[in-house]
Amino acid sequence: MIVVKLMGGLGNQMFQYAAGRALAIKHNVPLYVDESFLKADPNGAYTQRKPELAQLKTKLRTAGSSELATFDGRNFFDLLLMREKSVKNVLAEGDGFNTEFFNVQPPVYLDGFWQSEAYFKAIRDVLLEEFSPVGESGTKAQEYLSLIKQAHPVSIHVRRGDYISNAAAAGFHGFPGLGYYRKATDLIQTQVKDCVFFVFSDDIAWCRENLNWPGKFVFVDTKSELAATDLCLMKSCRHNIIANSSYSWWGAWLNQHPDKKVIAPRNWFAASRSSDHIYGYNWSVI
Repeated sequence: MIVVKLMGGLGNQMFQYAAGRALAIKHNVPLYVDESFLKADPNGAYTQRKPELAQLKTKLRTAGSSELATFDGRNFFDLLLMREKSVKNVLAEGDGFNTEFFNVQPPVYLDGFWQSEAYFKAIRDVLLEEFSPVGESGTKAQEYLSLIKQAHPVSIHVRRGDYISNAAAAGFHGFPGLGYYRKATDLIQTQVKDCVFFVFSDDIAWCRENLNWPGKFVFVDTKSELAATDLCLMKSCRHNIIANSSYSWWGAWLNQHPDKKVIAPRNWFAASRSSDHIYGYNWSVI
């Protein structure tokens, strides 16, 4: 079996699931997700999240104490506090793409974020199916989708939230700045005629006030719906301007338009850390 540790919001959980799913398919073994980290008290060290993969058509099995005992003989609360080198059959991501990923043999516990399409590009067709939302979107989302279908749509994702309010998240990621978004919209307008920017954000009021340069903007407000709702709308756009966020990364990666243009921020991390492995094939990094 493969067990993958879930951390972060929906986008990060999708990375973790995708890597685990690819490895499970390679070895023809079941995949389990370990939700214990999501259910632990962060005590201010990171943003509290909850399991969100059930919003998508994922093949979910939740690991319990019997599955986790395979790796260290202790219960899952102890496993949460483990150190990678002291527990058997644990593969930690490290910094960048881990070249040992496809060499490991199950059972294996995956501990990391796995933010590279290299881990799961081979199962893209599987993920396109499983990363579609469960059930129908709400009325508001359907209205926005209708507008998207009538335009030359470009999604813009602006993540603020904990990137502004949480010191740990701000120090690790940081906000790419209005300059990035102005440069990205200027660039896309030289490439796409009559484009309409559909803005997605956890702070739409701030976006309305600050994204005020020339261009056609639609500020998407579906905050009462599930996280998968905006993800589905972003991937429906023809082109994508993403934040340094795994959430909009997936909106761009799941976009199936063959001529899509994706623009991503060069400064993915606030601290000095390699991010070349994160960007998708043929994306523009500015």
